[in-house]
Amino acid sequence: MSNRSKPLTGLLSWEPADELIERIRSIGPWYIHSPEKGMETLFVAEAGEASAFLAERIEDVKNRKQGAGWVYVHTPDAPSWIKIYDPYKCASCGTRSPKAWWEMALEDPREEQPQETPVGAGKSVLHWLKNMKS
Repeated sequence: MSNRSKPLTGLLSWEPADELIERIRSIGPWYIHSPEKGMETLFVAEAGEASAFLAERIEDVKNRKQGAGWVYVHTPDAPSWIKIYDPYKCASCGTRSPKAWWEMALEDPREEQPQETPVGAGKSVLHWLKNMKS
């Protein structure tokens, strides 16, 4: 199962964010890109470079005085996927989630990830209404 199908944990204070920076210093390489700007932003960074990149992005968020809640990680003790959101682009009254500002992953995001199709996906409301009458 891909890590991308597992939930992410939000970091709610700066201490876990600083611990994450230290933790990834020995893990890598990392595939880093901006989902907001597309795959043309993709680059590969070794562990130390990835840790420095994450530290800079977290510092950007700190400077916006919005709190560490904009950094999410899959399994904080063994990180393999990190999402960082731009607090200025996360409106509280929106109807959909914004794309991440940056994503960092140990798996190459260009490799096709298996997608699970929800039961009944692609069926119209009329289909469901007809079947409810039966």
